[in-house]
Order: sequence, then structure tokens, then C-alpha cells
Amino acid sequence: MAQLFFVLYLLSVIGGIAILLGEERSAVSSIPWILVVVFVPIVGLLLYIIFGYSLRRKQLIDVEVREALSDAPLETRAVPVTEVKDEPDRELHSLSALIERLTSTPLTTANELTHYDDSREWLSACRDAIAQAQHYIYIELYRIEEGPWLDALLDLLAERIQEGVALYWLYDDVGSRSLSRHYRKRMEQMGGEVATFLPVRFRLLTSRVNYRNHRNLVVVDGAVGFTGGNVLLSELSRMPDAVLPLATTHLRMTGEAVRQVEYSFALDWYVATQQLLSPQQLSPTIAPQEWTAEPIKVQTFPTHPTDDFPSLEMILTHAFLQARRSLYIESPVLIPTSSIQQALISTALSGVQVRIILPRRGRSWLAPKASHAFFTDLLRAGVEIYYYEGLREATYAIIDEGCAVTGTPYLDFRSFEYNFDLTTVIYSEEVAQQFVERYKETLALCHQVTPRQNKLWRRIAHGVMRLLTPLL
Repeated sequence: MAQLFFVLYLLSVIGGIAILLGEERSAVSSIPWILVVVFVPIVGLLLYIIFGYSLRRKQLIDVEVREALSDAPLETRAVPVTEVKDEPDRELHSLSALIERLTSTPLTTANELTHYDDSREWLSACRDAIAQAQHYIYIELYRIEEGPWLDALLDLLAERIQEGVALYWLYDDVGSRSLSRHYRKRMEQMGGEVATFLPVRFRLLTSRVNYRNHRNLVVVDGAVGFTGGNVLLSELSRMPDAVLPLATTHLRMTGEAVRQVEYSFALDWYVATQQLLSPQQLSPTIAPQEWTAEPIKVQTFPTHPTDDFPSLEMILTHAFLQARRSLYIESPVLIPTSSIQQALISTALSGVQVRIILPRRGRSWLAPKASHAFFTDLLRAGVEIYYYEGLREATYAIIDEGCAVTGTPYLDFRSFEYNFDLTTVIYSEEVAQQFVERYKETLALCHQVTPRQNKLWRRIAHGVMRLLTPLL
């Protein structure tokens, strides 16, 4: 009997390691799983197959589908083709080129761009745009919460559908897991098209729990688009009025930049339904308008765990290394990959002022503790880390006070490895200054983290947290 168990153990270890190596994962994510497979016989292999199997080599979206989504007449093409005459500064030109090569989203322009740091203001702007819809509405949300705001939104959507407006609504099955069957049925019976992204029937028995769609966007008639972080209305309702709003970094944009938001939705809709949204059928020609303001250069791009390369990680690493004077970052968590951590350290050591704001507490009790495990090397290199006493969900970076990077991804391993995210890079000093002002307001409410001598037990705890990061 002992020999049989030994043979099973040996086969599970060899099989697990072979599967891991065959996926061509990084050493950082492979070693923890190898340890699980080795020290938890047989069960470790099952755990990896259920929770750890990577989608990196799986093509959820064929190349032909991507081409079909952009194969339309020039005036209705889903992927922007605006020729931007003035490129960003030379230091940032390589960033825009990298984004285009990795995500097929070129540099384009927005006629207007508004920044919101309160979910309630963003939702109010979304409702105003939806009320004026004449042709179609795209909605994609990671987290849908029940309450008065959802009732009001559903009533408004029902009115627009009655007027002949087409509705396409996509939501994440795990992020909106608290949504009751009553509301799901009500959404489906309004008359529009409603779908869930990678639905999970047995949450504990599938690796799809890991691969979630964190994108939040709204598009109305191809004329106005909205993107942003999580819509956290329940948290906002419990906050005193005097407290700084729970920043979630939302955007409203008009102009050609909206096409990139549309393109991201079309890709996700195909993954969820296997239906190809035709830009020729759904996107009316938008008459050009006279704008006196200078167009704002932007790129809004989706990143996927199925990309050929770790696109988001590569783009953010490159963006941080472009800083020459200052790099200001705010994120709900800081669980960086080795490349992100080395980029922050290298930037600080080169004389750039690197500041990072993190919340003292998070929606997950484990995330702040995991973040703390990475502080030692960053502080030693001169990175300034600040704690906000409370809960914040803002996610953005400001490079040299002239370029802002914002969207749904956190600075954590899961955003780089598992999540479907949407990010916007804004090449505008005017808009970047809006982020800088908000950053300084938040910084005034924070206290700086200072280096301290870690005791042995704390160093061991930090080492364990860093080792288990890929499993969190």
C-alpha cells in the first residue's frame, strides 16, 4: 500500500511540474505552485488544476474576430484611425508605440475629458447620457449592487428600449455575485441583450473564478463614453459626509476616443456570447462638431490574461521608467511583480521623486498586510510611501505632472496575471494637473511610512507573504 501511495505521489508531482513548465510561467508564479504540488500530495495537483491553471495560451478571441471588429467603413470603424499629428513628448512617444503594438489601440484624441472621483457623480453623468440615447447603449460593469440607483437605472433603460434604443449589457458573474435572481430576471426581461462574462456554476471547482472582467464602461450612440474603477455605492453610503469621497477614478470622454471604449466592449461581448457586434449596423455616423479647445491625446486599451505577452505589466513598467522628475501613484494595494518593483526602485534611485499612496485598510483584510511585505526594499531605495487612514479605491499614476495613467487595474499580481482590465493613458498636462491637485489633497490627509528595523518574526512573515503572492 505504501508503495502505491508513493507511486501516486511521484506521478502527481511529475505531472504537476510538467504542466507548470509547459505553461511557460514566470519563476515567481511557478515556484509557489510547485511547492504546493510537492508538499500537498495529489491534492496539490488538483488545487492547481482547479485554481491555478493559466489562460495565457488560450485564445478566447481569434485574430479573425479582432480584424472583423475593425473591418468597417472609415466613418464607422470601431477601432479609431484618427491621425494624431502631434505625438507626445519624445520620452512618452515610446510608451504610446508600445501600447499600440501590444494592444492594437493607436494614439487618438478626445474632444472632452472629465475626471470624477466619486461614483455617485459618475453614475449621474452616465444616466444623463443614457436619457439622451437615440440608437444604442453599451453597459459593462464588474460589480452591480442592488438598491435605489439600480432601480432608477433599470426604469430609465426600459424607457429608452421602448423608444427603440438597443441595449447591450454585460456584467461579471463573480463580481456581481450578490445580485439576486429577481434583478437578473428583471434585467433580462427589459427587452435588451444581457449577458454574463465567463459564468461560474461551481465557484470552488473552476479556475474561471480567477479570470474576472474588472472593466467598467458605458457607451451611448458612439458619441460619449465612460470608463472607471469599481462602483462602490454601498461603501459610499456608509461614509460620513465630511470624509473625502471614496475615489474610484472615473472618466467621461467624447470624440474619436470613444471608439476604443466601444472596441473593448465588442471584444468582451464576443467572449461572453460568441456574437459579433457589427460596427456597420450599430455605429451611426457622428457628425463632426466644432471644438475650440485643443483635442486631448489619449489611448484607452484593454488587457487580457490571454495576451501573448504580459501587456499590462510591460506597459506600466515602461511608463514608470519614463519619469524624469516625479512619479505619483495611488492604488488600493501594492503587491508588485518583480519588474514593477524594480521599475519603482530604479526610478527612485535615479533621482526621481516617487510617491505612493495606499489605504490603511482595504475591502480585503489580507491585501494591506501583503502590501507591507514589499515596503522594505522600496523605502531603502527612496520611494516615499504614505498611508491614508481609511478606505480608498483610486487607481492612477502621474508621470512628470504631464501624463496620467488610470483605469481598473490595481498594482497587484492579480491585475497583471488574471484580470481583464481597461486602462486609459492621457497625454495632457492640463488633465494631469487635475490628478495632481487631487493627489496633493489626499496626501495632506496621509502619514508617511518610515523605515524600521524588522524583527525576525516579521521578516519571516513578510517572506511568506511574498512567496504566497501568486496564490492570493
